[in-house]
Amino acid sequence: MSRYYLIPLTILLLFIHTSIPITASPPPAIEWSINIGGQSRDEGWSVIQTGDGGYAVTGITWSYGGGDSDVFLAKVDSDGLVIWNRSYGSRYDDMGNSLVETDEGNLIITGYTEVSGRSLDLLLLGVDASGSMLWNTTIGGALTDNGQMIKTTSDSSLVVSGFTSFNDSDNDMLLLKTGPTGAMVWNRSYGGANMDRGESVYVTSDGGFLISGTTWSNSSGANDLYVVKTDTEGHLQWSQVIGGRDVEYGYNAAEVEGGYAVFGFTGSVDEGGRDLLIVRLNPEGVVLWNKTLGISTNEWCYHGEPTNDGGFILTGFTSDTAESGWGVYLVKTDQLGEPRWEQTFGSGTGTCVKQTRDGGYIMTGTQLSGGFGGKDVRLVKLASDKPVVSINPDTMNTGPFWDYISVKVILLSLFLFTGALLLQHSISK
Repeated sequence: MSRYYLIPLTILLLFIHTSIPITASPPPAIEWSINIGGQSRDEGWSVIQTGDGGYAVTGITWSYGGGDSDVFLAKVDSDGLVIWNRSYGSRYDDMGNSLVETDEGNLIITGYTEVSGRSLDLLLLGVDASGSMLWNTTIGGALTDNGQMIKTTSDSSLVVSGFTSFNDSDNDMLLLKTGPTGAMVWNRSYGGANMDRGESVYVTSDGGFLISGTTWSNSSGANDLYVVKTDTEGHLQWSQVIGGRDVEYGYNAAEVEGGYAVFGFTGSVDEGGRDLLIVRLNPEGVVLWNKTLGISTNEWCYHGEPTNDGGFILTGFTSDTAESGWGVYLVKTDQLGEPRWEQTFGSGTGTCVKQTRDGGYIMTGTQLSGGFGGKDVRLVKLASDKPVVSINPDTMNTGPFWDYISVKVILLSLFLFTGALLLQHSISK
């Protein structure tokens, strides 16, 4: 196994904090929201939109299956109606952390499975469109191995990020490449003397990989955000450790115009608190800017994604809720990380959010109150937030936003640079 060590360089960030009421625009409407669960505890950790327009969500269940906990998988149609749900596992603990859909319409999940009640192995599990198992494989060392995120590559292979004990360490950040049915092609680990975890992987435009996570090996505080860029074979091109005086965690990263964006949270801004964090990097991994987001003392980010308009969408949880003390937090920003709208709802957490093909959003997480058991899988579909400008000439300038458009005449005027009118034309409707 190839292993790469941290270069002892930590970027100390001066965090730019945004903790203001977000009034730029209202949040999009909730089209539907469902809970899925049994008599015990169930959690959603990853969601994707499938080729048929519906959705697939994976996570962990204590309500179904025969083990202590099992991998949970549900298929939902575009209107939020549950088509089926399945559980997979051993007699011990099993969990699904991430899933992808293949070109054939099958689903592949990564996560972990407990081995003989003593250690965890990385799990890869393939199922068909109806949830029937096609294959499964486990990969691991003597201690703990876990698959945190899975992606497909252009050659139909699979890449998984996570953490591994292959080198008899506490844990190293892991990048694993396998064939279409989980046969290992190669694996790489990155880290130092202490624990290092990979939470996400992104296939970059050059065919390489971008991994984000957290390091305890070379941090300026308790632990720091850790980003690794590799070539097509997983060989290290650069790494970056980013942090302040307290804790930083990285949970997702993506390639964007002009470099990369990393999403997580930081404890280095508010004393004793946490804030959502966006860090922008150039193609060489140099920090361009960072922005923290929050509406209370504590916000925790589990997932972030770039959006079609060049901005970002993040989800997690906040302490700013009147129900159980913790509620789902969703925030949309522009391309510079400035908030455009935010939404809090329910008691629970948001763990994954993706933009859908109609411009809206699909989010999964957990619901703490109501539903069937102590926790349920939560799935929320939001409408597009693309602004629809409408003007009613009779009510223009009567409020901060125009509510309607009813244009009777469009007047086009063309002027010379001297200010003289060159051409004017009206179009009646």
